[in-house]
Amino acid sequence: MIRNFPILVQKQLDIFLPFYDYEVIISENIFSISKQKVSLFVQEIMQTANELNKQYSEDYANAYAAKLFQQYEALTQAVKILKLTNGNNETLLFQSSFQFPKIFIRLRLPAV
Repeated sequence: MIRNFPILVQKQLDIFLPFYDYEVIISENIFSISKQKVSLFVQEIMQTANELNKQYSEDYANAYAAKLFQQYEALTQAVKILKLTNGNNETLLFQSSFQFPKIFIRLRLPAV
């Protein structure tokens, strides 16, 4: 595998640094514990990256790569929810799918 692969993964995981002390729940069965601090989820992702980096079997490498991707995506979604609930000083846009019905009004103008 790539010699500095874990370093590259760690750089990608740095986006989670501001949330390390927050506790989140990830319901997918891809982490050892479903409710823990973001920092612990990041540690597990790094363990998966290290295991992937050690693999010589293509089948095992594919399995670890899939798990790594799933873990990263699940943590990303959990942090998005965390941002929404804690209002992370970012402007969040809400776009509703509801639209008011168009109202047609016929006006009768007086005859001149």
